[in-house]
Amino acid sequence: MNIRAWLDNGTVSAQRMPALLPILIRQARLETPITYGSVARELGIHHRAVHHIAGHIGHTLAAIGALRGWKGRPPPPLHSLVVNDVTGLPGSGINGFLSKTYSRARTNDAKRAVLKAVYADAATYQHWPELCELLDIPFDAGSLAKAVERARKSKGRGGEGPDHFRLKTHVATHPEIVGLFAGSTHGVIERATASGDCIDILFERRGLQFAVEVKPHHASEGDMVRGVFQCLKYREVLMAEAIVADKEIRTRVVLVLGGKATSAVVSIAHRLGIDFLEQVRDH
Repeated sequence: MNIRAWLDNGTVSAQRMPALLPILIRQARLETPITYGSVARELGIHHRAVHHIAGHIGHTLAAIGALRGWKGRPPPPLHSLVVNDVTGLPGSGINGFLSKTYSRARTNDAKRAVLKAVYADAATYQHWPELCELLDIPFDAGSLAKAVERARKSKGRGGEGPDHFRLKTHVATHPEIVGLFAGSTHGVIERATASGDCIDILFERRGLQFAVEVKPHHASEGDMVRGVFQCLKYREVLMAEAIVADKEIRTRVVLVLGGKATSAVVSIAHRLGIDFLEQVRDH
């Protein structure tokens, strides 16, 4: 039985649900929330619209949980994975879908503790494929294999050269671009690592190492995807260096793009937990 038509209330949110649901299932399996802004970028819509689509998903899953055959295995509240960029919490509308422990929690930390258990349940839920079949929505959000293959074949065309150097220098001398204090210490360009790699930019602060990988505006999709994987590698190498040196240092990474990230780049970055900034200018 396909019940999507029955649950479709004719709104734009209902029409967009098939695009958002696979993303939330992906995040559930990763046990990782995603911000409204990140969802908006991945879907190419305004961030305010995400709230309404997530709410429609919440009501849809609640309705399915009340159906015969689903009462013993109700779908977890997937829309709780969509959180505010600042607080890291879902909107107030989530209260009706979670236990009273959440709504009664007096601090954000207490609310996050409740959500952690909710996310753990969602990560181990075994019936996502069957749920997607019921709604006639593809379980897989789309194969990213081709984008990864392009990254393998990418030789960094457009990665080096004057455009890359200008953008790298501009970001290194303007730490506020990546969220650090304006006017603070500049980043080190081409910082060597123990693995033999060179990080485009490394900002070092007390107790923090912040690595930045830079791709110019004309970088190909393959080169941008390669940048995501480079960030992943730099994060692990810097963490390993800190462990060997017996230092307590937080490690952050970000991919800075001079151009606009493609949908594949956005999806891969979210899946791997890599932050990125797009359309960053060199002036």
